[in-house]
Amino acid sequence: MRHIGEPSAVVSEETASEDRVSPEHLYLLGIIAAVALGVGIRAAHIFSTNFPLNDGGLFYQMARDLQADAFRLPEVTSYNFASLPFTYPPLGLYLAALLDEITPLSLLDLFRLLPLLYTSLSIAAFFFLARRILPSRAGVVAATFAFALVPRSYIWLLMGGGVTRGLGLLCAIVALHEVHRTFTTFKMRYAFSAAVFCGLTILSHLETGWFLAFSIAIFFLFFGKERHSVTSSVVVAGSTVLVIVPWLAAVLSMHGTEPFLSANSSGGTVFSGGDVTEYA
Repeated sequence: MRHIGEPSAVVSEETASEDRVSPEHLYLLGIIAAVALGVGIRAAHIFSTNFPLNDGGLFYQMARDLQADAFRLPEVTSYNFASLPFTYPPLGLYLAALLDEITPLSLLDLFRLLPLLYTSLSIAAFFFLARRILPSRAGVVAATFAFALVPRSYIWLLMGGGVTRGLGLLCAIVALHEVHRTFTTFKMRYAFSAAVFCGLTILSHLETGWFLAFSIAIFFLFFGKERHSVTSSVVVAGSTVLVIVPWLAAVLSMHGTEPFLSANSSGGTVFSGGDVTEYA
């Protein structure tokens, strides 16, 4: 005999089951919140002014020099009429100059918006990297929040000079994702995609190239436990050289090694004890 209270009890249980948020939904909501908060913080800095933040004058003029020279690599930059060697990695400068030519945005607008775009995409790229490395979803969400909020992940990259620095970090994070993939899946095709992004990192920002090299070495120590990892590391290194050699050959033919040696002797790192407040 059916009791009167039974149907309502069944309905109550079904409703509670429907109202319960699944772990997958919580995970997705956590990632969306981390990305949205990170982008919002970055956008608040950019849109608080109508001018590029803090620096970027040299890079702005170098982009203009590229346009004036029909996108051929100039020998020197006209910045401050100092005839400085045009040896800075040019990828971010080329992108800004090209977008100025083919879009309604002015070069000044691009020096505000491109750093915001690069640093925002870096949060998403970091999430995919964290998802590959960390074993738990809670750890992935926490790491993504930390990266989105730590000032070092966006302060210097949002400035006008972020057209190079921000692009460099974005490419470096994607490169590390691909390096981890080739070390853990044993598929050589990921070594080539890693090499492309390693090369793009160096073509964007040399100092980030050093960060990437040290990070790959750490990845090798933790994940490179098979013979495949040694082979893929050689492929990554060799293919990266092939990506950067056209620019490197052009610069060396015009200026030799002196500009690089001079740049390396200035400033400092956390290892050398020099002044690390400047981040070119």
